[in-house]
Amino acid sequence: MFFIEAANINPDDYAWLVFKRQTKLKLSGYNQKHELRLARGDIFGVRRTRSNTYQLVKADSMHVLYRGISEKTHTSIMKHGMPYDGPPPTEDEVDEGFVRRRKVATHEKTIVANKRTNDYYRTPKARVLESYQIDLEDYQWRKLKESNIKVITKKQGKVRALLQVGDFVGMRYMTPARGGYLLYEGENRVNISHELYTEIVQASRPLPLGQQRTGVVDLGSPSRVKEEPIKKLIRRVEKKELPAPEPIKTLYDLDDLTEDEILGKIKRRSRTQTNLKRSVKKLMEEPEQETWVEDTENEFEAETEEDNTEEQETDEEEPEDNSTETPGDEVEEPEENKEESEEGDDTDSDKEDEDADEAEQDQELLADAMDPGIIIRMKKGSGRRFVVVDANIMERNENLMEYTLFDPDSEEDDSDTVMYHLRLGTTVTVGKFKDSATIEGEYGEDELKSVQSRLEYAKIKSMSLVK
Repeated sequence: MFFIEAANINPDDYAWLVFKRQTKLKLSGYNQKHELRLARGDIFGVRRTRSNTYQLVKADSMHVLYRGISEKTHTSIMKHGMPYDGPPPTEDEVDEGFVRRRKVATHEKTIVANKRTNDYYRTPKARVLESYQIDLEDYQWRKLKESNIKVITKKQGKVRALLQVGDFVGMRYMTPARGGYLLYEGENRVNISHELYTEIVQASRPLPLGQQRTGVVDLGSPSRVKEEPIKKLIRRVEKKELPAPEPIKTLYDLDDLTEDEILGKIKRRSRTQTNLKRSVKKLMEEPEQETWVEDTENEFEAETEEDNTEEQETDEEEPEDNSTETPGDEVEEPEENKEESEEGDDTDSDKEDEDADEAEQDQELLADAMDPGIIIRMKKGSGRRFVVVDANIMERNENLMEYTLFDPDSEEDDSDTVMYHLRLGTTVTVGKFKDSATIEGEYGEDELKSVQSRLEYAKIKSMSLVK
């Protein structure tokens, strides 16, 4: 056991992992002097404390301990980590036996942009403005050497162009979330996604430094300076005098009336109201009118007595039944007909049950039905088979499911594995998916595990249900 006394760190107490995210992670507030920085390929150890917090140590700086990491931050770090299978990390030792501390850089080193070797070329300029002109020197120029590729915009998903073999394109990368820019035919600039950028990089080769293009393409003069608006002549119109408004007629002019006239009008209103009240009161006090109903009870009793006498007479006059058949003798159907009818009923019921099951399956969400190991076959295009290797919700868009597919019929080696990304909405049903592809069965567990182990080092290409 190797124990570090200065930092009081025992490597065996930590779970060691490898950071695998493309973008770097920066966190502050867990150490007084150092900032926590994790890049792709960094080895780090994590352990839990008694206070339900976590401590983290990097393999390249074992003397720096990051303390008080919360549960939320710990889960986000572990999400982008994979287990480390190598020997436990230790600090360098000198021949005399003394421990030599490694130098820890507190800032990132600036990477010099190289158009000849960098696949994801970034211009060294701090800020690039391309509203009015494009500098061709900010791009890495490449030549296509493989099959034709569709140029699809990142935001709207529209096809802008089709790159042919031998075309020259300029490429400038930003970040995995923002993608990069593609320059084709001199001045046509398109923002493309990270996946399409990677596909074009893999299908092209960078030109030598002597053939990298330079110059400036003018996109037109800026329209910031607006022309002065032309002053229009305003004609003054003389205002016409409006006619005087007519006086409003008063319905009740009490000023011109005397007291006797006012009291007379009030008395007339009270009389009409009293008359109405009296008429309504009379109607309410009138007795209800008697209604006449026919007495049919005696007639009904007489009809029932006549019916009973007729029934007795018919019972006495009934002739004896001389037929030789007994009440137990009944005509039975042949057994073959019974079996056929029962089989027909069973088949009809089975078909109805199958139709109901298919209808329920069609209404089921595809995200719940298509798990890793499912084999699908495309109806359109070449009709190829694919195996679902992985299925996750996209980090950038929670409304899309990203399926990683593998072609089991391909003859490629393990070292050059090619897989495909298929993106579908989370609300897509199985019935809608059956219009373009069918679910055939399940892949073997051992074969699926071997394919999943190659997922990290495989070449990923984007695809759609049409292919």
